[in-house]
Amino acid sequence: MADIAYICGTKTDFWTLEEVRKLLPLLIRISQRREKAIQKAMNDQRFYMKSGAPQSQITICDDLVGKEMAKWGKMVYKLGGKVYRDGWVGFDFGAGVYLWHLGEKDINWYMGFHDDPVIQRRPLTPVGLLK
Repeated sequence: MADIAYICGTKTDFWTLEEVRKLLPLLIRISQRREKAIQKAMNDQRFYMKSGAPQSQITICDDLVGKEMAKWGKMVYKLGGKVYRDGWVGFDFGAGVYLWHLGEKDINWYMGFHDDPVIQRRPLTPVGLLK
């Protein structure tokens, strides 16, 4: 695996596709753990809503979801990535951003710096970019 000390928080240059792919197993593990915690809080919230629990109990679950999402974002940032909406994570490669989506097993996408990953991402393979 790539030198984690180099990657975590100290990387100031651009990412290569190889570096991002080496980091991916760690990113996936972190994301799966946070996703489980978020899912548990959401399941608890549904249970409380169905059982007629006080609104304060339901609000606690909302807060937990927000805290878990913030933890995930901080961890991604420490690894050198940027969190975008809807589960997208990006890594700057100098001419754009490599994109990974929560639940995917590989880096399959890229976009320009000012693009939206949800609607303006482009596949790596057909373009022949960086593969």
